Amino acid sequence: MQTRTISNGLALRQIASTHYSLPSDRLIDFRQVNELTGSRCSTAHNARALAKRGQIKSVRLNERVIRYSERSVLDLVNGVAPVVSDSQIGSAQGEVATP
Repeated sequence: MQTRTISNGLALRQIASTHYSLPSDRLIDFRQVNELTGSRCSTAHNARALAKRGQIKSVRLNERVIRYSERSVLDLVNGVAPVVSDSQIGSAQGEVATP
């Protein structure tokens, strides 16, 4: 069994990363979402639309700041994210979807 010495927190992080292999997920802003997805848009419209469709996870920090899960964006880029159709979006918002 390994002993954990916490001098500056580095030893604890090294043990956690090497032995426990914890999955990490960072919160990123819309600029990083656009960079990872290859979007050339300089606004948050693309990231907000992806979050509204349920393709990436969003976290609202306050009434003006939204951050996005880096893991969900990478899953989307790698083709692991769920595909959501427009009819599912309308029914999820309480609207009637027309065939």
